[in-house]
Amino acid sequence: MPELAAVLVRLPHVDQQRRIRRRDPRVALARRELTHLAQLRQRREPHRVVFDRRLIRLQRFLDQRRAPRAVEPPLRYTSGAQVATYRNFELAGSSFRETTVVIRTSSPCIPSRNAMILSAAAALVLAARPVDAHDFWIVPASFHPEVGTEVGLSLRVGEHFRGEPVLLDRKKIERFFAVGPSGESSITPRPGADPAGFVRIEAPGVWIAAYRSRPSSISLAAEPFERYLAEEGLERIIDLRAKRGESGKRSQEIYSRCAKSILSAGTGVKGGDRPLGLTLELVADENPSVLQPGQELSVRLLYEGNPLSAALVVAMNRDEPDKRLAARSDSDGRATFRLARAGPWLIKAVHMVPAPPETRADWESLWASLTFEVPARSKAK
Repeated sequence: MPELAAVLVRLPHVDQQRRIRRRDPRVALARRELTHLAQLRQRREPHRVVFDRRLIRLQRFLDQRRAPRAVEPPLRYTSGAQVATYRNFELAGSSFRETTVVIRTSSPCIPSRNAMILSAAAALVLAARPVDAHDFWIVPASFHPEVGTEVGLSLRVGEHFRGEPVLLDRKKIERFFAVGPSGESSITPRPGADPAGFVRIEAPGVWIAAYRSRPSSISLAAEPFERYLAEEGLERIIDLRAKRGESGKRSQEIYSRCAKSILSAGTGVKGGDRPLGLTLELVADENPSVLQPGQELSVRLLYEGNPLSAALVVAMNRDEPDKRLAARSDSDGRATFRLARAGPWLIKAVHMVPAPPETRADWESLWASLTFEVPARSKAK
């Protein structure tokens, strides 16, 4: 973890921490905890990373041995929510970018400098595989907004329907828009903020928020790239790389996002989802807001407007994200899922093709997502 070492040597009191480590083996244990986090990240198991308890436990231990405080970074502390945040620097490619690290505690406390050092290390652990290569989806403030209100639209990136906010960057957006009963409606963007934008619900009916990003690039070593292909159901690319003798070769990839979210405004909602012209797009055959838990929902997967067959399509509920439903799209691009639970759902799919020559990349991947909510229904008496 050379990047971790590079950050630690720039932080105050590192020499003091080294002296502590030489005489107290528990500091070495703390370092092994961070190594374990790195291993989870390499295996793409971030859902098993529990920052809250581990970092607070390590903080309390190191608090007993910490050096005198220097000037602390700016802090925001809210005792009611029991959340402390501070500015940090996270590895982004070959440079560092300023981020905000959040520590949630079981009891109100302000994080010490040692906890900040550990959190900075954890941020670098998370940078082992670029977060941009994970799932991306839209989270509206409400899936069932009132007519005449403005709805915040947040962007999320992560895995297993667990994600972190994505701050809007105009340079990465190709389109960010909404479609209502009377046609396309503008979204008021908020660069660098969460929610990323607002849409005004002007009429009852089905509203669809959509986001299409510009391509970004990523480079992955052979082993994590092959593992990622297998997890996303891209065996066709694995076979093609094997035929080309590239299985052990590092991969250069460009990727882009095609995210949608279905909102239902008012009562007695009519209408449903429809194709919006995204390069890779999931389209629900029925309006999810009229479904009951336990009913089936079919979705179509379209690539450049045409049905995409044999693609892995995955559905997950926010309350049980590890119980994933998976199906391959048929010749019409359809995949069907029985949605056993009420609440928000995420359906996703990834498609990969050879990259255009001018991009100087090997592959181009497109990540489609669709979020919606199945309402809870009370049983009839």
